[in-house]
Amino acid sequence: MAQRFVVIGGGPAGNQAASTAARFGAEVTLIERDVVGGAAHLWDCIPSKAMIATGGAMTEMRRASGMGLVQVHAEPDFDALRTRIVGIEDRLESSVTGLLRSQGVRLIQGTGRLVGPHEVEVTTPEGDTQVVPADTIVLSTGSRPRIPDWATIDGERVLTTRHAYPPPTLPEHLVVIGSGVTGVEFVHMFSAFGAQVTLIVSRQQVLPQKDPEVAAVLEDDFIKRGVKLFKGARATAIDVTDGAVSVRCDDGRVAKGSHVLLCIGSIPNSESMGLTDIGIELDSGYVVVDHNCKSTVPHIYA
Repeated sequence: MAQRFVVIGGGPAGNQAASTAARFGAEVTLIERDVVGGAAHLWDCIPSKAMIATGGAMTEMRRASGMGLVQVHAEPDFDALRTRIVGIEDRLESSVTGLLRSQGVRLIQGTGRLVGPHEVEVTTPEGDTQVVPADTIVLSTGSRPRIPDWATIDGERVLTTRHAYPPPTLPEHLVVIGSGVTGVEFVHMFSAFGAQVTLIVSRQQVLPQKDPEVAAVLEDDFIKRGVKLFKGARATAIDVTDGAVSVRCDDGRVAKGSHVLLCIGSIPNSESMGLTDIGIELDSGYVVVDHNCKSTVPHIYA
């Protein structure tokens, strides 16, 4: 009898695990709630790089006079950019799902939850449920943007990264909260599009986990672009009025703009999965694993 191999989460890790298990002859079921290929991959990484490429092209346009070209002008068309991004996402998802189906992988759209050591309950978008038996389970549910209690996301003025690829309209003045790699990527991107940008830096340098020399070079580039840096300020509240946002900081400063974007990390999608009920150890929501990615339950991996 073939090994019953169930994967919860169809991102890069999940679909690779499913594909490999299928090649070894397992009976594979892949459960995915949102998009096969991965929400972080297709809704974050791919769109950001596409938008950076567009911003880079606009930057080159601004340098055209130095190459002897005149009257060169470009403006972003977010509808066209969104169409391009969706086209890329659709092609990649179609490629992954086509490969998995060709290998005999059973794909189920829904949310997976462990109801026993060897049982995964799947709830479909319509609310129907079914239980899938499993000999081996792989947890690859990924993460989502972290939203603090003091921020109310509306997808229009107050955004997470998932709303910004691209946003509904080009912000006139974007306030970015968070100066890690994602935050500085957005600062670079939207300043290239021509938006004014303010970056709230809770530490004394951008990219706090990187070398100070690297951070200093990046900060100099931002200042040359006209970016305002609120260093040593931690955001504590967001006020939204007609056509404007204000971000209040713990040191009393207030950053004002047309839109605000939160880039303050991510949290794992592990709640409500019944993991601790069957003995899986978690650390701040993350599954504790050994060097073989095995959890504290021997046949369950993450």
